[in-house]
Amino acid sequence: MKLFAATLLIIAMTVISLSGCRHTQTNKAEETDSIAVENVDSLMNEPEVLDSTPMSEVEKIMGEKPMPRAADELFDDFFFNFSNNRKVQKQRIVWPLKYMADGETEEIGESQWQMEKFCADDGFYVVLLDNEDQIALAKDTALNEVVVNHVDIPQNSLKSFTFNRIEGKWMMTEIEAEELSDSRNADFLQFYQKFATDTTFCYDSLEPVINFTGPDEQDENLTTTRVISCDEYADWAPELAADFFSISYGQRSSSSNNKVFIMRQPSSSQECRLYFHRKGSHWSLYRLVE
Repeated sequence: MKLFAATLLIIAMTVISLSGCRHTQTNKAEETDSIAVENVDSLMNEPEVLDSTPMSEVEKIMGEKPMPRAADELFDDFFFNFSNNRKVQKQRIVWPLKYMADGETEEIGESQWQMEKFCADDGFYVVLLDNEDQIALAKDTALNEVVVNHVDIPQNSLKSFTFNRIEGKWMMTEIEAEELSDSRNADFLQFYQKFATDTTFCYDSLEPVINFTGPDEQDENLTTTRVISCDEYADWAPELAADFFSISYGQRSSSSNNKVFIMRQPSSSQECRLYFHRKGSHWSLYRLVE
């Protein structure tokens, strides 16, 4: 019996020792983690929500691979991975996530998060710029803040997802919801809604001649720039949505008379650009690049 009791004592001491070792290793891992995740007691009691977001074919492929370290150099590379990998998405959000609306701030726990696709049903997202010079912002490796906006014109809703580069890693840090009519681009977006949904209004908002860059009339494998009429515009016009995601790389303007509306599909590298300018109080389209 004494031998048995001694054996039990040794086993117990070993278990305690291993447990303490694991606890020490866990503490060290937490200390060396580049992103500090705050634990909030109020979130611990929240029921976990089943993420029922359907998995796309792109996500099925992306979910099997870790995000490349180099993806953090350019926001677009990070964002493609973030949008198509729910594991990466949860890893790259600062929890609890701040959610601001109507002057109040709430916190979202990790267990409550639903996968966000950050693109329209057809896979496109939008970049809204004031001029072509701002196109270069997407390639700026010095960026430390980017905002992705969910623009829902019919609901007069604008939801902004803010991303910051923290210790070399892009992280989502907060969400803010507001009425679209209070946003900096409200005037243009109100025009755009009618342009995208009202055929008569759209044709009334076209310049008499439009500069068009797209497939050559004789050889579709070649690209040419030519002038097309309003009637020809219908042959090349992209399908526009009044509910979309747009990316702001830091461009902030409320009075620009020019807008470049870029539709991008990262999975296929397709892109379409629509150029608008404002004369007086009316916007019109004067250039299209397919």
